[in-house]
Amino acid sequence: MPPLGHCIRAIVAALGILLAYVPVATAGDVLKFELKMGDRVLFLGNGFVENDQGHAYLETRLQRRYPGQAISFRYMGWSGDTVLGSARTAGFQVPQGLARLEKESLALKPTVIFLAYGMNESFAGPQVIADFLRDYDQLLKTLAPLKARLVILSPTYHEDLGRPFPDPSEHNQHLEQYTKALKKFADQRKLAFVDLFHPPATAKKADGELRLTTNGILLTQAGYALAGQAAEQQLGFGLNYWEVTLDGPGKAASVSSAIAKIVTIEVKGNTVRLQTNDARLPLAPEVHILRITGLQPGNHLLKIDGQEILHASAADWNKGVRIAKGPMFADAEKLREAIVHRNQLFYRRWRPYNDHSRHWGFIGGDFKLYDQEIAAQENRIAELSAVRTRTYEITRAEPPK
Repeated sequence: MPPLGHCIRAIVAALGILLAYVPVATAGDVLKFELKMGDRVLFLGNGFVENDQGHAYLETRLQRRYPGQAISFRYMGWSGDTVLGSARTAGFQVPQGLARLEKESLALKPTVIFLAYGMNESFAGPQVIADFLRDYDQLLKTLAPLKARLVILSPTYHEDLGRPFPDPSEHNQHLEQYTKALKKFADQRKLAFVDLFHPPATAKKADGELRLTTNGILLTQAGYALAGQAAEQQLGFGLNYWEVTLDGPGKAASVSSAIAKIVTIEVKGNTVRLQTNDARLPLAPEVHILRITGLQPGNHLLKIDGQEILHASAADWNKGVRIAKGPMFADAEKLREAIVHRNQLFYRRWRPYNDHSRHWGFIGGDFKLYDQEIAAQENRIAELSAVRTRTYEITRAEPPK
């Protein structure tokens, strides 16, 4: 496994490229997508979903949009699966796999379903797209009794990792055709659609050093982070833009974004103290921009919630300082880690290691224990996403030598 610092740099680089590519969605791009208090969200699909439960960037981005609200997310992905549920039984049995998919999906009673299919089907080529869409339509009819709001996800890009890995050129042509067909399929049914093919393709072309997959298909942490941001923006959520300006210490403050609300401003000696309530947590590559005019010449130290963040000159503060780390970013990562832990608990509850009917009588009691742990983790997730007050202190101080 590469060092954590390398992973973080890769994620930030990938998202920075993506930010330039993905436009802010307009009303004409997608149907209005939103979640509500009490929603039960199900991610259903192939290996993209199964592996995503260990990263959860899209869920984290959605959860932070609804701070403190009770919205549950569940993952029922299965590597190698198709819209027929073929991977969900031993021996890839159809229709038994579809019956299991139907039974387990309906049992959760989701109100929102994200569907991720098409990657495995794409290996059969574009000549079976019509069959794929026919089977997809049958899956939607199977899920229709739930009356859930649906989001169709396209397959992802096949990354070229060089030889001896296979040349993905032809496969990417097929994947693009599947993506186009799924977009039309979703539009015809007035369903939200997310293109996960073109954003990583564009990011990879912009920076060939990015590593978005482990083998060309399975996404890395950076790949999932990129996919999460692409989905968030295509679903119509605006950029998480935080900018605050103090026109001279202790004077008027202006806020250039809706997510920051000034609570107090206080000046004591060489220290400016600012408190804000932020509507949501930031995730890379998002930054906070703090601008303060009229500071005394020299360097000034920024602390956030008592934690030293950076030194910057008065001239830099006058132009605006970009803040890309601090307790708010750490809290966002704690939120993501809590979500991943919840996902692990549900995975063991849903697909126990001894997944066989003859064992169910022995592990039935464990289900209750898992349910209790999952409920406790859901409460923690809601707490971690809640709005909180941040304290910014800017003090005249030279950086350590």
